[in-house]
Amino acid sequence: MKKLLVFGVVLSAVLSVQAQLPMGGWRMHLAYGNVSRIENGNEKVFALSYGALMSVDKEDGQMEYYNKLTGLSSSNILNIKYDRDFNRLIIVYADGNIDFLYENGDVVNIIDLYSSQTSENKLVNDLTLHDKTMYMAMKFGLLEVDLQRRVLKETYYIGEDAQPVDVKYVAVCSDTLYAATADKLYSAGIRQNKIDYHNWNTASLPGSGTVGGLHTCGGDMYILRGGKLFRYAADGWHPCLADSTFSVLSGIEQKVTLLADSGMFVLTSDTTAVRYPYFYGSEDVAFDAASNTYWYAYGEGGIATLDPVRKTYNTFHPNGPIVNTPYRMRVTGNRLYIVLGGYWTGKNNTPATVMIYEKGEWTNYNSGYFAASTGAEITDFCDILAYPKDNSHFFIGTACRGLIEFRDNEFYKLYDTNNSPIINFLGNPNFYTWVDGLDMDADGNLWMMNLGGGIYVLTAESDWTKWILFNNETLKNLTRCKQVLISNQNQNLKIFINNHHSNLGIGVLNDNGTIDNMSDDKIVFRNYFVDQNGKDIKCGAIYSVEQDVTGELWVGTDAGLFIIPDVEKMFTSNECRRVIIPRTDGSGLADYLLGDEAINAIAVDGANRKWIGTQNSGAFLVSPDGIETVEHFTMDNSPLPENAILSIAINPTNGEVFIGTGLGLVSYQSNAAEPEPEIPNKNLYVYPNPVREDFEGVITINGLRDNTTVKITDAAGMLVAETSSLGGLATWDGNDMNGSRVRTGVYLAQCITSDGEQYALTKILIVK
Repeated sequence: MKKLLVFGVVLSAVLSVQAQLPMGGWRMHLAYGNVSRIENGNEKVFALSYGALMSVDKEDGQMEYYNKLTGLSSSNILNIKYDRDFNRLIIVYADGNIDFLYENGDVVNIIDLYSSQTSENKLVNDLTLHDKTMYMAMKFGLLEVDLQRRVLKETYYIGEDAQPVDVKYVAVCSDTLYAATADKLYSAGIRQNKIDYHNWNTASLPGSGTVGGLHTCGGDMYILRGGKLFRYAADGWHPCLADSTFSVLSGIEQKVTLLADSGMFVLTSDTTAVRYPYFYGSEDVAFDAASNTYWYAYGEGGIATLDPVRKTYNTFHPNGPIVNTPYRMRVTGNRLYIVLGGYWTGKNNTPATVMIYEKGEWTNYNSGYFAASTGAEITDFCDILAYPKDNSHFFIGTACRGLIEFRDNEFYKLYDTNNSPIINFLGNPNFYTWVDGLDMDADGNLWMMNLGGGIYVLTAESDWTKWILFNNETLKNLTRCKQVLISNQNQNLKIFINNHHSNLGIGVLNDNGTIDNMSDDKIVFRNYFVDQNGKDIKCGAIYSVEQDVTGELWVGTDAGLFIIPDVEKMFTSNECRRVIIPRTDGSGLADYLLGDEAINAIAVDGANRKWIGTQNSGAFLVSPDGIETVEHFTMDNSPLPENAILSIAINPTNGEVFIGTGLGLVSYQSNAAEPEPEIPNKNLYVYPNPVREDFEGVITINGLRDNTTVKITDAAGMLVAETSSLGGLATWDGNDMNGSRVRTGVYLAQCITSDGEQYALTKILIVK
């Protein structure tokens, strides 16, 4: 008889779950760590980073983050501009949506451009405000928005014969509207009929190179081209600060402000400027006249502020990932690890970046950290894996420079052709020393693929210093092994997935538990499969493979999903099956689960349900057998930034599901978690607890055994409700069996295993 463990309502239990999402709730983890655009508002300064919006309160320095969860209409913001006529921030998105964000948090949306049927590109290059009107520089010309009525007013095709032209920048000077393309400056009177292309004049641009800004100040027009500044007057263009080169022209508060690697410059004449040698390499600047303070978009340095008189400065560092590209994600010990990926047939030169999320805080390692730590050019991180017994000890696989090891959360060693047996596929030590597909067995041995070398093991023996190579020709000749997976049913079985068009397939290695003796190994590689109806599986790529609780191998490809029921039988059979879902239209026909949709990611939750990330249709949660679709999330019914899913990872302890897209990361609080392997479990807890009168969600009991029945009784021992766990997690809506909210009081949750043994009690305080 196991000991009955009783849990009281204690403060420490409440504090430990304060950051827990409510059941069915969402959290957005956008990349606020590379600030590129900044706007000065009345009470706040707004900043943009990788399409994500944040603000700093000028009074108390508090940071605030904005996204679809806070009321924004879309994701991937292109530009922002503060509208002082109406005290609001104008937000322009890549999909054509336009939001007006008021400083009290209210949001008003304009869908005119977003919902228009135009075939023209809706990307906005630049915008300017004048007399309650916004002019937008578009790929095809200009758009005019009436800011008072909040409607799209006119479209201007300003090229010869009203042809589209790609307008890079737009500005207003002395009642004239100017539009700069790559090589011309178009102009028309504000009060002219601008729809008529005949009313648009053209002038050649000075200098050469890329146009980097257009600004008006004091009746003059300034343009930055090829890093050089010019002023436009009645007699033509005049060079300004001819000996200097700048990266950004940022006109603010009747100032011509320029940014360069050597600091900020404020123009005082065509030949002179005041230099502020602070925050080198900033990408944008704003000025708050009331406090005589400059605010900088300081890239990875965050948001910075400078008082030029007192020569005092401050910085604000947002909490978040630094890049919106979660290519591969892993969770170990409540820690989420992310790398950006990067390869196909060659290097993508994706910056060396690792992002770690734990307890609501982000720790980021950028390319500068890795360059300084390794003394080498390192790019294209393709996998990451932590040691389960110490998640500060983790390994990173790269597509170009080998394997990286971290200990105590710091760089420890780079393994390449110089200090390990791994090889370089092309013989160039700085290119294609490719290590991928990391997994770790129960003994802590690290398994990996090395392109051209085969499957390697860095053994835990002697503190991860011993290497073993499985140099079987089948393994050695893998062209592009994406994943190595150790079977959860039999640790002797190692599954490897090759994802190259010339040798696509899935293999299994049985090492018979003797990784240092290859004479007893068995290996098979299958490059085609046949489903239960005798149909061949035809696909061009395998993107994701995951083994579920029963041992079934779920395989996501560019042409749908299939399942290998028993991995060990692959030695003798190439049979697989597909999930077939009967139609409900009475036809007697059926369809394959998700058809031929590309499946980019698969993850298995604590209840053996499958989370499936698709290329075009968002994320699905399906029942353990795949027949029932439990949830289907898209950008239209959830905070997902887009429908193309890159990766999915699940926190096994609390069931939080992380869903990665190319526009950012979101997480969802699922109602299933990994079951606890032992009882009693000291990690059993309830949240929220106490349950306040204004709480409208469900009460969650976490840390249970699988298939636990939870009986809710009142203080007198009367049964008021009953629920059961999905994996290690059960929920209760706070109502009795008649659907009525229970009264104020302390309730007992009796936890009973599937064989009928009561193993724990926990108390829940309800305040009505």
